Amino acid sequence: SLLYVRPRPPTMFRFTRPLLQVTKLSTGITGIPVHQNPLPALSKLYENTLTNLATLPEHSVYRQGTEAVIRHKLSIINSAKGDIAAAEKGLDEGQIEEALMIAEDELNLVAKVAEWKSYAFSEIRSNIINADGLSLAGNH
Repeated sequence: SLLYVRPRPPTMFRFTRPLLQVTKLSTGITGIPVHQNPLPALSKLYENTLTNLATLPEHSVYRQGTEAVIRHKLSIINSAKGDIAAAEKGLDEGQIEEALMIAEDELNLVAKVAEWKSYAFSEIRSNIINADGLSLAGNH
C-alpha cells in the first residue's frame, strides 16, 4: 500500500484562513447572495452608521442607545479577526449576509431619524414630565 503525501505549496501560494472561509455557494435564502468579503463591508457599514449618528444631538436617547449597540457589534467584528463563523455567532443575527442587511437598514434608519427629527419626541416628553413634576406612567 502506497502512502501519498501532498507536497506543501510554496509560501506565496498558501491561502490565509479568511480566504478559505468563503467557500459557500449559497446562503440558502432566496434573494440573498453570498457576499465574498463580508467582514470589511460590515465594519464599514457600522463605521458609517456611527459617523451619521454623530450628527444627531448628543443627548438624544436614540443616538446614545444606537451608538452603544453599533459599537458593541463593531467590537464583535474586530475581535473575530477575520473568522466569519465567530462573527456570526457573536452577532447572533443569522448568516453574515443577514447581518449586512440589518446593518444597511440601521444606517438608512439613522438618516430617516435625522430627517424626521424623531429623536425630538423623547426630548419633548421628558420636558413635559420635568415641567409639571408628573410621570406619564401615573397619568392613565
